[in-house]
Amino acid sequence: VLSLSYGHLPEADARMFRLLGLHPGPDISAAAAASLAGVTAAQARVALRHLTRASLLTEVAPGRFAFHDLLRAYAAEQGTAPDGTQEAIRRMLDHYLHTAHRAHRVLYPGRELIGLDQRSPGVIPETVAGKASALAWLEDEYQVLLKASDLAAREGFDAHAWRLAVVLWTFHNVCGHWHDGRRLHRLALAAARRNGDLPGEAHVLRGLGSFAISLGAFDEAYQVLRAALAAFRELGDNLGLARTDVFFSQALEFQGRHEEALAVMGEALRLTDSAPGDRHMLLVRASALNGSAWNSVQMGDLSEARAFCMQAIELCQAIDYSPGEAGTWDTLGVVSQRLGLHAEAVSCFLRAVTLDREMGNRYDLALALAHPGAT
Repeated sequence: VLSLSYGHLPEADARMFRLLGLHPGPDISAAAAASLAGVTAAQARVALRHLTRASLLTEVAPGRFAFHDLLRAYAAEQGTAPDGTQEAIRRMLDHYLHTAHRAHRVLYPGRELIGLDQRSPGVIPETVAGKASALAWLEDEYQVLLKASDLAAREGFDAHAWRLAVVLWTFHNVCGHWHDGRRLHRLALAAARRNGDLPGEAHVLRGLGSFAISLGAFDEAYQVLRAALAAFRELGDNLGLARTDVFFSQALEFQGRHEEALAVMGEALRLTDSAPGDRHMLLVRASALNGSAWNSVQMGDLSEARAFCMQAIELCQAIDYSPGEAGTWDTLGVVSQRLGLHAEAVSCFLRAVTLDREMGNRYDLALALAHPGAT
């Protein structure tokens, strides 16, 4: 029965149908379908419209299309020859990786980003016009990105597998998708090691350590963060070392080891002095200043904490680092609260709330909302 509908398709539509069988689901946008097939967006929309009219595809939301499971299986059985399965999968993975990279750059400006290989011919990453657009894309594509990462690891696209995990780290972290992030990073670690990619391994180990901290698995966190430090040290990467020190300090902080945490943050600050004009080093410095402020609060040194906060906020605003600025306003609010400056504290917390909402940072947003309630 399915073959009767498929057999009546023009070749361009039949090719799109076959290629869609390679997509992991659960649905696909017209833009992603265009990259998958290596055609223009207009050509993709025409093919998708024809497939929908033939009841071989369903438009489950405006501009997003999905197969019934039986149709997906049938499409996969048709093969892609002479189109080339590996080339099509590479185009699809390039589309998601490069668009996620763009979304990350817009949503978290200033945050360190890994380099990407040149994308395949025919791939047109999607445009993200602002923070709301970037966040909406990541949320709309979230399940697809998880499945695409699994596909990359399964089909031997190791460079895509580890890069997708690292590019999605900030989104996973700030939105509380820690279990998903940890799972993808474990796949990514195996992929980077298969590929003999030491920089990739170092980045993945650091991300894996951060998720272990969030999930309270401190033994795992210390193990992988030490391995990350060793890898960055072998690479001579001071930026990588400084960022990893920030995470190591957070693990100590979460266990109440504030004096040790403050010492490690001090090492991160020392490393950032090695490249004073480097934007990414400044970002790490801002995080280390806020971390130093928070640990100073816990040790009762409020004047020192306030000084660290003011330095961090000035720096975050200078480099347009919204996550760091939001976190530091929250810390400064706690300092003000403990000094009895309640109106000032509430003002600080509400500035953090505004920034966290813009970024979709649900975890920090919850904390920032709890603090003015207590004040």
